[in-house]
Parts: sequence; structure tokens; C-alpha cells
Amino acid sequence: MKLLELYLELVEKESRRVSSAWKNCQITLYVASIVASFIAYICFTNALNGFNGNCMLFSDVSFVSGPLNCSQPEVNPFDAARTEWGDIGVCMFVQYVPVFSVIFSFPWAVLFTMCGTGGKTAKGLPQPWRIVYPALVFNIVFFFIAMASAVMLDKGYDTFCHSFTSNMNETSCRDVDKYCFSSQHVLRITYAEAASWCSMVVWLLAALLLVLRCIFVADFDVIKVTIQTPEPDHDWSSSRERDDWTNPRESDHEQDTQQITVSDSSSKETINQEVDL
Repeated sequence: MKLLELYLELVEKESRRVSSAWKNCQITLYVASIVASFIAYICFTNALNGFNGNCMLFSDVSFVSGPLNCSQPEVNPFDAARTEWGDIGVCMFVQYVPVFSVIFSFPWAVLFTMCGTGGKTAKGLPQPWRIVYPALVFNIVFFFIAMASAVMLDKGYDTFCHSFTSNMNETSCRDVDKYCFSSQHVLRITYAEAASWCSMVVWLLAALLLVLRCIFVADFDVIKVTIQTPEPDHDWSSSRERDDWTNPRESDHEQDTQQITVSDSSSKETINQEVDL
């Protein structure tokens, strides 16, 4: 017997043999991404409105230090001559990345809901494992986008607070209440920052879950295929040789018998002819 070929082959599992945890955890992460991104968008948008639409990220802000009548809503607490606002494009990016996170998380959650648990199934979308690889690529790409947004928000907020404390000789960003500016606007930035980091972590976990699903080959069985030359049938040939060896002269005996019979009959015919004569 000679080995011709040896290889491994992936065969789809039956859907009932695939753990439902892969599907349920993936859907849960997308729902968590929707919640975290929605909170980040609402908080950061309200913070922008508190700064009159000016981008506070990476800004060098100064407040009017003189006496102000804070009861008048048209009073601008910022020192327009000394304040340098950040790039509005940065704030737009930070503001709308959570919006796209919600938009993209929802259809992915719906797709995984419509699919079966995995493997080969007749319910829902056939071959649900086909969406694993596109989802993995998308999750990795959007993870880096969400990370860029969270880093910009974190660094931009730190720059804002540093400029405020250094320009106004204060110890914390919460001291903005002294300058006819509500500290709630600054607090909303903190909430948006925390929600943005949570959204980034969720996208990372969703990508890692898909990577583990591929590593553990959750939707397939690994089969070892071996191709060999067929083994000759020694039993049949040996038994036939044994039969021939046991009766070596059986056929010859039959021929001898026939010849004897023929010769006898010839003798009889000869005798009969002689008697008639």
C-alpha cells in the first residue's frame, strides 16, 4: 500500500452543532455599539451648542474676567480677542463618527439576527458563515476610525482644559461656572469622551470575536483525507492456487476416461462387424 496524497478538508457543520453564543454575543456587541455611539453623539452635540457652535477641541480659550451680568443670555463669556478656536473639521469628525457607528451597527445586527447560528442551515439566510469575513474586515476598519475619533476627543479636550487653567489661573475645567458659563457643557464633553471610548472597545471586541470564530473554525469540521493505492487480494489468488495444487490431475483423469470410453466403443463396433461376417 502506497500513500498517494494526504490533506485536510473543511466541511460545513450542521447548524445545530454550532454554538449559538457566537451569534448572540455578536448581536449584543452591535447593540452596545448603538447605545454608546448614540450617547456620544447627543452629549458632544449639546456641548458644541454650549460653545455657540465653536470647536472647543484643541482650542486656546480665554474667558472675560471682568464683571458680567450672567442673567442676560446674549452675554458672551469668551474673550474674542484672545480665544483661538479649534478646527471645525475635527469637531465634525468627532461628532459624526458616532452617527455612522449607529448606522452601520444596526444592519450588521439585523444580518446576524436573520442568519442561523452558523454552519450549514436551512433556516434564515443559507450558509451564514459567509457574512463572517466581510463583517471582520468592516469591524477592523471601523475600529480604527472609532479609535481616531476617541483619541481626537481626548487630546482635544485635554488641550482645551490646559488652555483654560493656564489662561485663567484655575485648577480645573469645572471652574468655568465663575465666568457665566455652565460647567454642564464641559461635563457633557466628559460623557461623550467616555462613550466614544466604549464604542471603540465594542468595535474591537466585535472584531476579536470574529477572529476567534475563524481561528476555532466554529462553522466547519476539519476532515483528514488520505488517498492510497488499493491493496491486492491475496486471499482469492492463494485459494485458487491451493485448489489447483490439491487436484492437479483432475482434468487429465477426465480426458483419460473419455479416451478409454471411446476405445472401448470402437472395440465393440469391430467385434460386431466381425460377427456379421
